[in-house]
Amino acid sequence: MPSPSSRSKASRSNGAESSLGIVPTDAHSRLQELSFNDLKLFVHLYEYRSLQLAAAKLNLNLSTASRQLKRIRKALGDELFVRSNPRLHPTPHAEALYPTVHAILRLSEELVRNDILVPAELTRTFRIGAVDNAVFSVMPEVIREFFLTAPNASIEVMQLPQQLFEALAQGEIDLAVFPSTRPIPANFHSMKLFPESYALCVREDHPLAKRYRETGELTREEIHRYRKIVISNRGVGERPLYCLDETTFLGHDEQARAITMPWFLTVPGLLERTDFTAVLPLGTALRLRETLRHPLAVIPCDAQLEHVRFPDRDEIERIPHPTARTGARPAFYTRIIWHERVHRDPAVEWLRGLFAIYAAPVADALAAASKG
Repeated sequence: MPSPSSRSKASRSNGAESSLGIVPTDAHSRLQELSFNDLKLFVHLYEYRSLQLAAAKLNLNLSTASRQLKRIRKALGDELFVRSNPRLHPTPHAEALYPTVHAILRLSEELVRNDILVPAELTRTFRIGAVDNAVFSVMPEVIREFFLTAPNASIEVMQLPQQLFEALAQGEIDLAVFPSTRPIPANFHSMKLFPESYALCVREDHPLAKRYRETGELTREEIHRYRKIVISNRGVGERPLYCLDETTFLGHDEQARAITMPWFLTVPGLLERTDFTAVLPLGTALRLRETLRHPLAVIPCDAQLEHVRFPDRDEIERIPHPTARTGARPAFYTRIIWHERVHRDPAVEWLRGLFAIYAAPVADALAAASKG
């Protein structure tokens, strides 16, 4: 199935993200924050006026649909549907949005009907550049569905090249999957898979882990005592595609650097044997701890430092992120990026669609973990 997100007519000429809800009016601009599955739930809620019925139509359990609705409300800044027993009634904002959202979904369905792609007949090799934690987080389900649907095709996953955009433009890779805030150049498109939360990670018996378990907070001075592992693909003379440490959510360096490396999945082994700390995507950290059973202490934190508190918290929150002119820190998403040359390639659209489908449960799990 082609990715609905690739079909928005409102792709911008200078490398804008072709997220699903791109429409020309400011009133609808927040639709860009929603996934295709979010838009489907919105339409079903509008048409059935019942969360239970909408969830059933989309094969969702009620708790997942409820979390998804909460995310939609937050993204759009409106209640959208209010209960008037026994039904839900759309707010004026939902009424105004419905025609646009419905048109996006209808266009997607028309494109699906008109496609001649038969995945079972594919024999090509898809080349995907990816960060190892993206492979770990979302690709297992994508790959499972890929080979069930296209058993004669193949996938080649490779480390992200330093000259990523050149590799995409020249056809050396078809898609790139990685977490980044970096703007994309002209003639490229991107699709947000899920927002990334952060976690400060140390070995399970680390003094910081013990302190956090006892008090529920860490001070700035306590963290400053320990050196850090930085995860970055920075090459010689190159701007990194991704760079993750405490600067990501604090907006400034707080710790001395010990190690810089490009691989997320090697970090737990280093933490087990040292007093170093590392910031990992929350989903990656939890999956490493649970799946590979690394003795890892995972301390969730976000840009507002709701979980990791500092004595001068208010002052820190006013410090802008180095890349933000307005003082607001940029959203951090795991994204798919591709070049214009494959934008309308039905097979690549289908593959992007698999990522969109299986990223939704990851986003739900991350939201639940952040609250827990």
